[in-house]
Amino acid sequence: VPIILDKDSQIRDLVSDPSTPNWAGATDLSATVTTAHDGKGLYLCIDVRDQSHHPGPASDKLWTKDSVQLAFYAGDAHIEIGLTETDGGFGWCYTSPDPNQQGEKLAAPVAVKRTGDRTVYETYLSFEMLDIKYQPMLPLRFTLLINEDDGRGRVRLLRWFDGIAAGKERSLFGFLLLE
Repeated sequence: VPIILDKDSQIRDLVSDPSTPNWAGATDLSATVTTAHDGKGLYLCIDVRDQSHHPGPASDKLWTKDSVQLAFYAGDAHIEIGLTETDGGFGWCYTSPDPNQQGEKLAAPVAVKRTGDRTVYETYLSFEMLDIKYQPMLPLRFTLLINEDDGRGRVRLLRWFDGIAAGKERSLFGFLLLE
């Protein structure tokens, strides 16, 4: 079942400047998130609709422009990553149970393609990378946010649950149930 992000309650404006237009609905910024697994890892597809696209840099600062941030938590393992369109798809690992991965380019495949007003972000994260042991009906804490830049820097967030932007708080994550 896809996660649909297209409601005003999922938007958080970051700028209160009268020259910055407010969110104008689903054609301004919305997303459909699809997840699947193969028993060895998690596939994510985030299809973002955004009328103006300014991708984040291929670095830990990708969040300052159009990009996606994801975080997972299971057991004692916490991982947060960011994805941007730059270089055909780039990922950064902010937090990881593997200290060799944390603060580095994401060691997972990332593909991002912009067509018209849509940007599709895809990645595959192995359960080993997430430091979880798959079992049917495993609840996985998950949150996602989409950073929006309409040409003057990040102006708003579109989010599914919280726990990334307003502070790193795993108790605010939602749940994915791995069937």
